[in-house]
Amino acid sequence: MLRALQATTPLLTRSFWSHVPMGPPDPIIGVTEAFNRDTNPDKMNVGVGAYRDDSGKPFVLPSVRAAEEKLLSQNLNHEYLPTHGCPKFREAAKILAFGEDSVVLKENLVASAQSISGTGGSESEECL
Repeated sequence: MLRALQATTPLLTRSFWSHVPMGPPDPIIGVTEAFNRDTNPDKMNVGVGAYRDDSGKPFVLPSVRAAEEKLLSQNLNHEYLPTHGCPKFREAAKILAFGEDSVVLKENLVASAQSISGTGGSESEECL
C-alpha cells in the first residue's frame, strides 16, 4: 500500500515530508496487535472498535448497558445542542483540564467547544 501511495504522491510532497521522523507506535493499535499475536483461546479483544464475544458479535459491557438505561429513564427530548456544545459539559471539561483554581479560568481566558469523537475533535482543533 505504501508503494501505491508513493507512486501516486507527487515528488514535491514526498520530499517535503522526508525529514520528519516516524512517530512512536500507537498504543491503542498496539493492544489489537498484541491480541492478534496472543494464542490464549480465552482472550478477548478490548482494543480498537467494539468488544466482541466468542462468536465475533459485539459485546456490550454491563457498565455501558447501565448508562444506556440511565439515559433512557430520563426521557430526553433529543433536542440538538447549540453549535458549540453543552454548556455544563464544556464548563466541567475546562475545570478538569485547567483545575478549579486556575488563573486562566478565573480571568475567563479559556474558550471551549464540544465536538464529536476523538477525530472530530482533532479536526476542529486543526481548523483553529
